Amino acid sequence: MFSAFRSTSLCFFLIFYCSSTSATSKTTEHWIVIHGTFARSTPFIKWWKPEGEGHLALRKALYKQKRNVITYAFAWSGHNNHGARTRAAQDLVKLISSCTKDSSHAVHIVAHSHGGTVALLAAQMLAEQKNSSRITQLFNLGTPVHALWYPRAFEKIDTVYHLFSYGDMVQPVITMFERILPAAKNVYNLQVKKDYGCPWHETMRSAELLSQLPTLSSLIKEPGDYCLHLDTKSKQEPFLTISLDTTRAKDLETDVAFTRQLLSLYSDSRKRTT
Repeated sequence: MFSAFRSTSLCFFLIFYCSSTSATSKTTEHWIVIHGTFARSTPFIKWWKPEGEGHLALRKALYKQKRNVITYAFAWSGHNNHGARTRAAQDLVKLISSCTKDSSHAVHIVAHSHGGTVALLAAQMLAEQKNSSRITQLFNLGTPVHALWYPRAFEKIDTVYHLFSYGDMVQPVITMFERILPAAKNVYNLQVKKDYGCPWHETMRSAELLSQLPTLSSLIKEPGDYCLHLDTKSKQEPFLTISLDTTRAKDLETDVAFTRQLLSLYSDSRKRTT
């Protein structure tokens, strides 16, 4: 049994195996699942834990592809401040480094909300420390974007799949954060639609969506703006289709304008009541 990784801050990782003796790949894939803000201290948020619905769906999908996989539930404080996320990133760097001591091992990260910020900060630290470890894939799910915090992060990540939704009003945190990552050859900003609607923040880490993540690399071959359509109703199992997102720039402008309008209305209402 792979032993649990423990940091000096007592952050722990629950480790479970999902491997197949018939796996054709020689690479051992370490899949790290990271929760977002407040999730660790909220008892009913269990999606990221080994027994949680989202984690189980991801592991089942990987097993179905007969990949040689170890999955981790990465626990951090979940406090809503940059210091907490930085400390979590330091612990994540240690875990990534331990997973990649063998060159035949690769790290994949699935992170919701500010869990994605933790992953990007960890990649930034890997670059700054000139650490030889790399992240093969990073899947961000509704992650708030503040690119100035991690300008060199993408040097240490082979491919970033950054999933966002215009129905997610938490991600931009009232214009404090951006929706999409800066353009780069290894970054894919992907709009998500579920049953042709724009999903809410919590839906971005649903079991249906996590079960489709291992298929993204086969669906996306060329650079571009894409929209992922998650269909959960028309068939027995969820499935994902992809199309070009031809109105991305206009939609982003509309999204920002709408948020500013809401802020203006709120400010006006406050003035009238004081």
